[in-house]
Amino acid sequence: MDEAEVKAKQEAGLKTCDARAAAERYANEDVSKWTGTKLFMVRLEREGRKQEWYKRYREKAAENPDVTSTTIRCQVRKDMGFIGKKDELEHYAAFHESLGLTYKGKKNREKQKRHRAKKKEDLKKEVIKNFESAVESLPNEASADDILKWISNHPAMSRWNRTQDKMTVLKLSREDVLEPPHGAAPCKSAVSELQHWMYTPAKFFEKLLDKRVKQAAADVNVKEEEEKTERVVDDVSEIETMLKSVSKKDTPKK
Repeated sequence: MDEAEVKAKQEAGLKTCDARAAAERYANEDVSKWTGTKLFMVRLEREGRKQEWYKRYREKAAENPDVTSTTIRCQVRKDMGFIGKKDELEHYAAFHESLGLTYKGKKNREKQKRHRAKKKEDLKKEVIKNFESAVESLPNEASADDILKWISNHPAMSRWNRTQDKMTVLKLSREDVLEPPHGAAPCKSAVSELQHWMYTPAKFFEKLLDKRVKQAAADVNVKEEEEKTERVVDDVSEIETMLKSVSKKDTPKK
């Protein structure tokens, strides 16, 4: 840091600090147990910005006499780049690694990181296991109408349209299979079809509408054929009645 930079900081009411000395000061402390606020203040000390924090705090407190000191401190920390403890631990680790230093909380942090990763993986396996068990418990077959009805009424069919990030992978859960509001899946293949159609609900409902239109047309044709048959039967009966009547009139009297 040249004289001009040092002078500029001094004029702003700031004090420079030896970053390495600041880091070594806490070498024997387990920083993984620190609060996010403490980690942030230590970072300000390393960066030579601690006096700036106090200056901003005094100014904001003077401007907002009715606001509590806790609220003002939180706002100043946020204005100066504070996000949370996890972010501050990453800053702390990156700084020490850049100087080739180690710290007591590093091993604990790495251990916690491995533990969280293992827990996440175990949970993922459990979710998959529960889902596969749920599917396995279903019947092998069901009617096409039952499958279509179950899919069309499933809440998952609106999930894609409600998802803002279209890169998201939609996955069905055990509850989606066995405990949706309209009842469990009718068979194994219904689950696979739902997984497919939930990404393109519009195409599914177009297909369903087309099927219903064709079915309605078929029903109309059947009804017309039945009506034609009934008319033919009626006509035949009427003709037979007329023939019998004519036969009686034409028969000579003895």
